Parts: sequence; structure tokens; C-alpha cells
Amino acid sequence: MLVDHFIDFKGCNADDHSHDYDENDISMSEFVKARKEILQRIPTLAEPDFAQDDRLPAEARNYENDDMKDDWAKRLTDSLDHMTAEEWNESWMEVKELFTGGEEPKHLAMGKNDITFSISRVKREMAKGQVAFDIDSILAMFTDLSVINTVIGISIISNPIKNLKHSVHLAHQGTPLHHIPHFHLGQFGHDPKFDLYVTLPALYDKNIKREKGKLHNHVREDIRAEFMDMCFLPAVEEVMGKTEGQSWDYKYDVAKAKSTAAGKEGNMYHKQQKAYRQETPKDLDGKYIESVWRDCERRLKREMRRGGKLEAFEGFQFFINSKGHKHRTKTNEFSKLMTIYKRKVKDRMKFD
Repeated sequence: MLVDHFIDFKGCNADDHSHDYDENDISMSEFVKARKEILQRIPTLAEPDFAQDDRLPAEARNYENDDMKDDWAKRLTDSLDHMTAEEWNESWMEVKELFTGGEEPKHLAMGKNDITFSISRVKREMAKGQVAFDIDSILAMFTDLSVINTVIGISIISNPIKNLKHSVHLAHQGTPLHHIPHFHLGQFGHDPKFDLYVTLPALYDKNIKREKGKLHNHVREDIRAEFMDMCFLPAVEEVMGKTEGQSWDYKYDVAKAKSTAAGKEGNMYHKQQKAYRQETPKDLDGKYIESVWRDCERRLKREMRRGGKLEAFEGFQFFINSKGHKHRTKTNEFSKLMTIYKRKVKDRMKFD
């Protein structure tokens, strides 16, 4: 009964309550009103020192007072004593009443004068409240790239700066994810925007000492280059063809040379200019992702069987990360909230 009540609260009828309230019972609204009346008798407690007008700039005060000097800056270093000994001696009885209810304490009675039964529809709706869940970040690990169903901006030349620098509170087989060697493969989406990584647990060395700023989670360039040249880029070329894939560079070294071209050109005319690498992501349309990945996966498995550098992909995982995202879903009943969630997250994930 209790679980059902919380999952799908249907309300209750005032006629179902048989409790007879007496003079010692106090409703929530009466409790709040009584506390306000007590606070009015002890204004030094009701208004904290830091909010008192003589401690604030004129424009931040609740009331205009032309007679009050605007010397709030001089009081910034004053301690927040809040009450002097004399003020406490005058007010301690009210403070006692504030917390205890005085000599004749009342019993807080949930239900007495409850706004659930108010004649005001607005107050009745307020009493029902809403249930909600927030999504602050989205993290996922998978091995099938085709779960993504939208354009991916592929970074042929991975930018090491985009590697994880802090914990994402996710582990793979007991190892914190940001400790596992990985590289940034691309981005997709716009609200939220996802970073797509390839994690290579086979390269993880538990004996390496890690500290802030030295996580040792990068993948050597020769491994990334071989993956692109032997697996991913040939798959893109095979599936997209020369027409659709004309903007792609099908050699890692060519893409690398283009990424540094702007910096090299700048050095021709401006001495001592620091070289930089320009990111030029290539769009892989959602309609091609499944075919490209099937072809790439076939080539990758073949290269892994042969041994060599791509053995590093043994047990690899894709990882997507969208931090700092804020999404809130509300509804009137918990059961409806779960229906919304199930509708948004299918059994077979698709990131549109």
C-alpha cells in the first residue's frame, strides 16, 4: 500500500479523516504565521547583521532612509555579533518560544487546515505538487558506432587536449575511465553536444603513477594513424565513394599536413609565430554510419588477428560524454514520469 501510494498518489478525501483536532493541534499555516509574529517582536533576530541597512549600499536597502550615512564600506570588517548581551537578555524568552512553542507547546498536525481541501483551485493544485527528474550529464559506453543516428564530425587527427582531465565517475572493469588511454574521435549533436571517444583498456598500465595533470591516458600517434589508414578511412571511402566523400582525406598524413598548414603559412610571413594545429572535422552522415562501421569493424578484427599495433584495440569501447547539460522533465504523477522516460530512452539506444 505504501509503495503504491508513493508511485501513483491519488489523493484523499477529507471525509476519510476521522481525527478530531483540538486546541493543542496547529496546522502548518498556523505554525508559520505564529513564527512570523514572534520574529516581529525580535527584529534583531529576524534581520541578520549582514542584511541590516547600515551594512548595505544605498541601492541594496529595503527602505530609503535619507538620514542614514552611506558608510557601509567602513563596516565590512565588523564582526557579525548579531545580538548584544543586552539584546539577548531582552529577547531570550521570544527565542525560546520560537523554537519550543512556549509554555504551552502545540502539536503540528498535518492535515489541519490543509490546502489540499482549500476552496481555491490554485492552492489545491499547489498541494499536489509535481514529480521531476533532472539530467545533468549524459555518459554512455558501447561497441557499436551505429547506435548514433545523426551526423558525426569525425576528427581524423585527434586533438590530445580534448582527452579527459578529470573523473567522470565512471569505471570500466574497475578502472576509472579517465585513467584508461583514449582518443577523441569526434563530436555530434547540438543540444546537448556529445564528445565521442575511443577507449583502449589494453593499453592501461596499472603500475604507472598518476597524478593531477599527468594521467597518462593518451594513445600514441602511430596507433591512431594505423587505425585511420588501415580501418576507418578505407571504410569511409568504400561506403561513401568519391562523390559523397570528396571532402575527406583518406590518408592520415595528408590530414595531418592540412591541419598544420595554417600555422606553417603564418610562419612564412610572421616570424616567431607559434605553430598550431587546426581542427578540420569531416562529416559522417547518420545514414552511412552503420555501413561504415560494419566495414571498419571487419577490417579492425582482421588487423587485430595479424598482431601489430592494432592489438591495442582488444576490448575497446566507444564512450560519449555530455557534461554540464541540464534537462528537466516534470509531470503530476510518478508513473507518468517513468512513461516519459521510457519513451525517450529505447531498448536499443539511438542518439539523434
